[in-house]
Amino acid sequence: MHMHKVQVLNTISVLIARVTEVTPYANKLMLFFQKAWEESSSESILQIQLLTALKNFVVALGYQSPKSYGMLLPILRSGINITSPDELLEDCMQACSICGRFN
Repeated sequence: MHMHKVQVLNTISVLIARVTEVTPYANKLMLFFQKAWEESSSESILQIQLLTALKNFVVALGYQSPKSYGMLLPILRSGINITSPDELLEDCMQACSICGRFN
């Protein structure tokens, strides 16, 4: 089941990166991302894949991305801690950097 979730997140990430307009789906995607993060708390591979999808989501939203920060910032906060694997910490920092582009 673990690899299935990674594949689903990868597919969502690719779709978000390629679709021209994600705004109509933003609220549903934010709910999905929030739930997926909560369910992946002990699985750093899932969290890393989720962060990739979130980075694509923020880029796709562009200057409308601040509407996702209520969902995104708690996720990033929980991923940036001393006990996080280096890869997770790095992806969280990259996502923070991407968010900074649109403020």
